[in-house]
Amino acid sequence: MDSGNFKCRAFFDSLKGKSVTFCGIGRSHMPLMALFKSKGAIVSARDRRSLAELGETGKSCRRWGYPSIWGKRISKAWTRTSSSAPRA
Repeated sequence: MDSGNFKCRAFFDSLKGKSVTFCGIGRSHMPLMALFKSKGAIVSARDRRSLAELGETGKSCRRWGYPSIWGKRISKAWTRTSSSAPRA
């Protein structure tokens, strides 16, 4: 196994059971969210747009069971979580 594959496998192994939040839901994040979830991460989503504004993308997040915060509530949630997040 080359070092690139080893590093990739080690990265995804490190995600198992960890919470990963995607900020800003768009076309590029949807496949990443599915990939991270398939590797064992606990995935959630945040976006300033409302669920209605997100359209099919928002419906997909709900259908796939990602805990999510949409629209105006987002800035309060970001403030609350960013101040309590542990520093590395």
